[in-house]
Amino acid sequence: MHGRVKVKTDLQKQLEKKKEKEEKCRQYVALQEVVFGRRARREYDSESLATSAQLVSVNPDFYTRARREYDSESLATSAQLVSVNPDFYTVWNFRREIINHMKDQMKDTADSEAFEKILRNELQLTENCLKVNYKSYCVWHQRQWIIGNMTDPDLKNEISLCNQLLQLDERNFHCWDYRTFVSKLAKASEEEGLEFTLHKIEQNFSNFSSWYHRSCLFRSAVASDDGYDFSQQWKQEYDLVENAIFTDPTDQSAWFYHKWLVSTNYGHNILNAKQLGYENVVKINRVVLNTTHALLVVSLSRPLKHKPLISVVINNQMVTNSDWNSPNDVDSNVWFIHLDTIPITQFNGLTISPIPTFAVNSESVELLDIKVDDMNNTTEKVFVWERKSHNLDQQSTLEESYLKTLRELQKLEPNNKC
Repeated sequence: MHGRVKVKTDLQKQLEKKKEKEEKCRQYVALQEVVFGRRARREYDSESLATSAQLVSVNPDFYTRARREYDSESLATSAQLVSVNPDFYTVWNFRREIINHMKDQMKDTADSEAFEKILRNELQLTENCLKVNYKSYCVWHQRQWIIGNMTDPDLKNEISLCNQLLQLDERNFHCWDYRTFVSKLAKASEEEGLEFTLHKIEQNFSNFSSWYHRSCLFRSAVASDDGYDFSQQWKQEYDLVENAIFTDPTDQSAWFYHKWLVSTNYGHNILNAKQLGYENVVKINRVVLNTTHALLVVSLSRPLKHKPLISVVINNQMVTNSDWNSPNDVDSNVWFIHLDTIPITQFNGLTISPIPTFAVNSESVELLDIKVDDMNNTTEKVFVWERKSHNLDQQSTLEESYLKTLRELQKLEPNNKC
């Protein structure tokens, strides 16, 4: 109708978006061909650097790289690629090649300011790419590489940038690690880092990164020449984490810090305490050996999806049968094997050892060496070993006042598994 604005249909919008996407892809592929072609020709100039910068934002310039065209054009093209696709690590590799080539060329002219300008531009490019993906491994690696090559980087600005990004995402471990890197370069004190981590914890108790880096800073302070006495700070730290636990008992972040804090023995043994983090070692809670049926059964601290990677030695003889089975053939914390190869006439003891593996996220079972005296002889032919209870009232290094508050928490949250 006249006088009324024409509204595009959903189909029209979809077609326009499709055309726009196709055009971007076409430009991206074209840039990619230019960049890698220049690299193959070894064109190491500012033009290659600029081209590659475009490509890193979009996609690596394979052809300019393949021809080794290390010039400003390749740098510009690759910059366009990474601006579109910051995770294109091949283009970032190409850009480092270009910059290193330019650095070698500028050594003869002693034009250090020109090279610093290239690095500053590269730093700005990474900042722009972080706006696209602030969790990109490639971009953070490139930024760290740039800072490492600058003669006088503005480290205060880098720390400030990290603080801003952590305000947006407080759990961005890329940013936390980079902040640690630049803080060390800036020779920032542990006190500054502790103040920052405390600020982030007060903003949100559920921030594992803050708790973790706080523990690292305390360890670093104690290991320094100044000889920081963490035992003087221990009580204050315990009050802090206790407050966090009572605020949200189900959150694991504070519990991890609490576990680490207790392991320091009131701060006197911080350097020998286990590093804060998730332990991927599976504990053995119970072992049953039935010599009549030649059967070994183990009960683990948590269910395993796959057969446990462990070897068994009984009476100083290796058990050759490694075919562990579970009662129901699904995720189970109970596993057993038959010991047909070992004639057990007189039991002397057994050793359970983890089999080394390089598999990612593999779960390793703890090493266990059990003597015959450690096992209960329930019958003449059945031997049982059980891990001692970790009840708060047994074998605790905490004073009664701390145990009392934890008991109160157990009453308030009986189903809390933390």
